[in-house]
Amino acid sequence: MITTGPLPSPSCDQAVKAPHVRQRKVCDRCGGRFGMVTHRWWGHKFCKRSCKEAYLRDIALGRDAIGRWFGFARLTRRSAHFAT
Repeated sequence: MITTGPLPSPSCDQAVKAPHVRQRKVCDRCGGRFGMVTHRWWGHKFCKRSCKEAYLRDIALGRDAIGRWFGFARLTRRSAHFAT
């Protein structure tokens, strides 16, 4: 089927439903802009090494708290005590 007339333009409703939004390029920790170097860790991007280290420190503290909830820390201490 060949049409000779003008192509139909998308309606305003279609344009609103499918916006072309660009992803913001900011640090996952502080929201700062990236410089020449971007520090990465498992899909996360950080503007400075200190932001990356602080993020990793927060993750480690969260894992320790979860271990304490379930008593994993006590199990490792008891097994070390019985091994000697």
